[in-house]
Amino acid sequence: MLLMKGCFGGSERCVVVAGREVDEEHILCELQGVLTDLLEQFLPMASWQRIELLVIAADRALSCGDLIELARQSALIEASFAVRATPLGTQPSQPAPYQLRERVAILIHRADQWRGRGNDDGGRVDARRTAD
Repeated sequence: MLLMKGCFGGSERCVVVAGREVDEEHILCELQGVLTDLLEQFLPMASWQRIELLVIAADRALSCGDLIELARQSALIEASFAVRATPLGTQPSQPAPYQLRERVAILIHRADQWRGRGNDDGGRVDARRTAD
């Protein structure tokens, strides 16, 4: 894991993403914003299936404390539902399936817990304790 302590001259943790130092608070807030926006989308089922795989990967990155991968997955999720013109004759759009909505809600909650825990244990969240 490529975490650096003391970036920005303080005790905050940050990572280098695309050549830029980004603190974990920014990454987690960005993820939560992307996931919240995701739940407002209407997309074809095939898109939801691809997005679910990205959400699973983001959850895995958070569990491992891999902030670089978490930032990457957040960007991929956001790119998956970017506003585009929809050609006529495409598959009908629908809201996120229930299982994905639940998975996203849990991930938002876990990211919030991570932010609230501080650096005492590296910020890791035990997935067994957050599923409730």
